[in-house]
Amino acid sequence: MLIERIITVETRLQTDSKLVNYLNTAVTEYEWVKRKIFYEMTHPLFKQRYKTEAVFEKHCRKTYGLHSRTINSIVNEVKGIMKAYMKLKKTELANLNTKIKEQERKVKKTIKELNKLKPKVTKNLATKKQLSKYRRNKFSLYHQKNKLNRLNIKYKNLDYLITHSIYKICFGTKKLLKKQYNLSDNKYKTHEKWYNDFIKNRDKNIWLTGSINEKDGNQMVALSYSEPTNTFNISLRKIEKGNYGKYDKNKYIEYNNFTIKYNKQDIIDLINAQKFNLPNKRAIHFRFHRKNTKWYLQIVYTKSFYDTEYLTRSNNGVIGLDYNDGFIQLSETDAKGNLVGLKQYDLKYHGCGKRAEHEIEQIINKIVKYSVLVGKDISIEDLDFKKTKAKSLKSSNKGNTKLNNILHKFDYSRYKQKLKDISFNHKVNLNLVNPKNTSKIAKQKYCNIKKLNTHQGAAYVIARMHQGFIDKLESMVA
Repeated sequence: MLIERIITVETRLQTDSKLVNYLNTAVTEYEWVKRKIFYEMTHPLFKQRYKTEAVFEKHCRKTYGLHSRTINSIVNEVKGIMKAYMKLKKTELANLNTKIKEQERKVKKTIKELNKLKPKVTKNLATKKQLSKYRRNKFSLYHQKNKLNRLNIKYKNLDYLITHSIYKICFGTKKLLKKQYNLSDNKYKTHEKWYNDFIKNRDKNIWLTGSINEKDGNQMVALSYSEPTNTFNISLRKIEKGNYGKYDKNKYIEYNNFTIKYNKQDIIDLINAQKFNLPNKRAIHFRFHRKNTKWYLQIVYTKSFYDTEYLTRSNNGVIGLDYNDGFIQLSETDAKGNLVGLKQYDLKYHGCGKRAEHEIEQIINKIVKYSVLVGKDISIEDLDFKKTKAKSLKSSNKGNTKLNNILHKFDYSRYKQKLKDISFNHKVNLNLVNPKNTSKIAKQKYCNIKKLNTHQGAAYVIARMHQGFIDKLESMVA
């Protein structure tokens, strides 16, 4: 079976280079055309105005004066934005539906409690405590119904947007746009300073789509490797047409002698595959991305290999991982499912910040490299907290607030994604197992016998599950 994944490699560009100077001016035109194309493609009459996508692209080439490949890249990018937007809105709708169900459950529970107290209250037979509870529940019910009504209105509005394909997107972010109305509160002395920040945040990407059939894998950017200097070079074709001759060198921007730190051999293999027309040649996509005042070059390509090329096997044993708030617990088994090793990796930083991301990345790198060394697969729980997070409603209750904080800082999805990416790069087989009752099975069967804590036991059960050993939770008979 062929395993595929999209890889992005990034390198920073020199600030004073000719390429960066060109990008600072070209990005404004590129992003302006992108907004115009986005407006046209999201218009309700788009399909009536243009019978096919080719007709629309022809219209764009005449209107905006950019190369056909640049227009094609912008159209592909806009399609991606539209697809991502709709996917996000559908996720929001599903989350809202979960919230509505949870709120309806709360309303029913409150009504049930009121109905129990109502007979005594109406006959004036209720105690002070019961009367106080009745009044509190009446007050709660009023606010719960209001909240439920707001959620239902949100749901209807969102459903209308999805049904009628209405796209509400602010390029430059809505958050930054609103800051112009409270300049002093947002630390802006003048409107001009805010406007410059908004423009920089809005105009910061140039995406150039590649094709497997094009020379160098991309018509707009030619990437090459210099073996004597062990560096890379690119030649960027200017995005605007201009009055250039066929052999005019002024239509190209050269950027030479830059290095790539990660996945260097992959990039060299891509260049050679295109150069010598090898069977494994791939399309190479390029994104020029600005972060604050610095420009970065991102090389995007598809990497693939067959599952027979994995460097690890489950018949050697498995490394089971149990992810927790504050640490990752590792339990290692041998070929027969016996426990042969334990290790805990502490996580100092919490939440979704860059420090936490970098820390998780470093630890996962260590774990994956160790799995290659011992030749063992990695196994984790296939957890998904989307529904649980959707159910969590705002609350002033201290217990609920604390639980919500833990839940939202428990960034399992990023941990799982990082593990998938790093395992793929090192050709390590990563297996996702059913998380049901792993901790309970560990407590019941292994913790006391092997002197393990719950997390060590859970990681051990996860490893054994991947090896095919069946550990069932036994029902306790009274």
